[in-house]
Amino acid sequence: MKYTMLFAALWWPYWIAAQITYNFIAGTGTWNDPSSWSPTRSNPKPDDIIQFSADCAVSGIPVSETIGALKIKNGAQVKLSAPLPANLLIGNSSPSPQFSIEPGSLLELNGTIDIHITLVKGTSGIVNGNMRVSGAPHRFEIIDSAGLKFESGSSFTAAPGFTGNAFGTTNLNSIVFKTGSSYFSQDGGNPFGAAAPSSVVIFESGSFFYQQQAIGLSLGGRIYGNLQTEANINLSLFGSINDVVIQNDFVVSQGYFIFHPNTLHAGNFKVFGSVVQRGSSLLDIGNSNMIGAVQILGSNPEIGAGNGTGSCSFQNLFLNCDGSATLKRNVLVKGTIGLLKGNLISDTTNLLTLAAGASVASPMNLYGHTNEGWEESFVDGPVQLNIASTNKKVIPVGDAGIFAPITIEKANSNPASYVAQYFHEAFSDIFSIISPPLDHVSHVEYWKLSCHDAANDAKINLSWRPDSFVGATNMERNDLTLAHYVDFGFGTAWNQEGNQSDVLGDENYGYLGSDNYITSFSEFTLASKSKFNVLPVNDIAFSARETAGIVTLKWNPNTQWKYYLSRGRTPGNYNFLKLIPLQTGIYHDTLPESGEFFYRLMLVDQHGGTVFSPTVRISSKEDCVFSLYPNPCREILFINFSTPSSIGTLDLVNSQGQTLQTLSLAGRAINTIWLNKGKYYIRYRVKNKVVTKAFIRL
Repeated sequence: MKYTMLFAALWWPYWIAAQITYNFIAGTGTWNDPSSWSPTRSNPKPDDIIQFSADCAVSGIPVSETIGALKIKNGAQVKLSAPLPANLLIGNSSPSPQFSIEPGSLLELNGTIDIHITLVKGTSGIVNGNMRVSGAPHRFEIIDSAGLKFESGSSFTAAPGFTGNAFGTTNLNSIVFKTGSSYFSQDGGNPFGAAAPSSVVIFESGSFFYQQQAIGLSLGGRIYGNLQTEANINLSLFGSINDVVIQNDFVVSQGYFIFHPNTLHAGNFKVFGSVVQRGSSLLDIGNSNMIGAVQILGSNPEIGAGNGTGSCSFQNLFLNCDGSATLKRNVLVKGTIGLLKGNLISDTTNLLTLAAGASVASPMNLYGHTNEGWEESFVDGPVQLNIASTNKKVIPVGDAGIFAPITIEKANSNPASYVAQYFHEAFSDIFSIISPPLDHVSHVEYWKLSCHDAANDAKINLSWRPDSFVGATNMERNDLTLAHYVDFGFGTAWNQEGNQSDVLGDENYGYLGSDNYITSFSEFTLASKSKFNVLPVNDIAFSARETAGIVTLKWNPNTQWKYYLSRGRTPGNYNFLKLIPLQTGIYHDTLPESGEFFYRLMLVDQHGGTVFSPTVRISSKEDCVFSLYPNPCREILFINFSTPSSIGTLDLVNSQGQTLQTLSLAGRAINTIWLNKGKYYIRYRVKNKVVTKAFIRL
């Protein structure tokens, strides 16, 4: 073995030196003419390095020949043709790559007779320039996996007259189109070669595939980088169970792209970039045979981008992306809109329309329902829903991260189109109210619903969620009613819709439904027939946090309101605590004892109108019980534990929640003579829990 290696080392330079590089002389010539080469190629050998450094047209490619390497350099434009079917084997040389095309250079196999070039096993090639095949069923095959790589800026064109699969059908994964490289399909079959999902070619993310002919596009089981169509493509094919994966953008640049399988199609269109249409191009994917979906994946994609005017429709469209997907034109969904992850952003000029019979698919939401959208995926903007039945239909709308569905139930089966949008903000007019029966309307949200068709009578259901603050008890929620901003003969104002709204849900999630069929549509919101229901003012953000027996209450004040704070042991049963100064947005309350407490703000405007904040709840639980005596006291106050305790801390606290003194657990008695007359508290803290008792200093 040592002698073999030594022999190879000694003779390698001479073996390399024995190889000859032949440059083809510029212009027109034949391969077999020795004078076409420099130096003159009178004695071809299988390790010859063939090089083209200037533009030339080479005919007479031999029926069979082996060479060591083939190199296209210096921007040379090289065209090869043959009088008879030709086979050229490359790779009897070293080092790699044995086949290369420099940037700006071109190798074209043309003519009406096919040329078959093969990189033999153990060899490789790199294309930084361009390749082109035309006129005949030429082939360029590589034996090794990833043996030929098209680098960024390179291209391969299957030009007019070409037929078949350019890279053969057997050597799987042998051709790699890297990021920034391009394949132009103008004629012939697809480059994948093998039956899906196997493939001769790998298109990496960031590569480009341009389909410039009406036929030959392979979809099921194929993986593209960017896929762009530039022809009128109408695919009515047998269905497939395999997905087509588009790692970047799917672009319809001109003409139309129609995919209507003629048998059951379970495969998906998985798009990890944007869906783009340019000019007047049309996109229509799916029919009733398609149970797969166009799946919008990736991060913040766009649907219908490209500033074109053509229509965009899908049988099934599923959203499962990071961030949000944005509509850039009107989009029609005929079958199912799947809302799995990410919101769909729409507006009045880029509208999502759900066709009559279309449905929603989604995981279970916090309302306890499936297939109506959910907190992780909904339409942020307007949605048009076409209805031609009496079945209840859901519109999965939301705004500002809030999922707020609305349902519509038509009185008849006559076709009608409704457009719904949810706004997580106060309507511009919240004080024009027909009272009675209404007392106040929500200041945090409303829905806008329109329909201009005849026979549009429908019942609607509005949803609520924690941000709606509908009230903690059934009594409060039973005062809910559906309000409609409309002119019922008394001027445009908020009116009660129907007689008694249907209320279904708890303090967190539920639906409020009209008990009548509505015939005109505008703005709708939640309302209360009394002051007992909350329905808070906009952006009040009322919160409470208990620490060591002191409750810190916070909100964001507004100069148009006066704030009255109340506390109670049960919801709806409050005792007034304090009128808060105008600019104060914080208050500290010392709990009189352990247990559960509820807080609420009453807001009074300059006209005397009142609304309430949401109710907030806190809980302080004691680990042991103690009593204070005498209470009231003048001097000595004794602290008596029902169960002896040697852990925890005791604090003397004033009515403002300030700690005046930390007491010893061993003493169990304090002298209060130094305190001013008034109300004080003894606070016992143990294991992150608090027990607080009040006493009076006389």
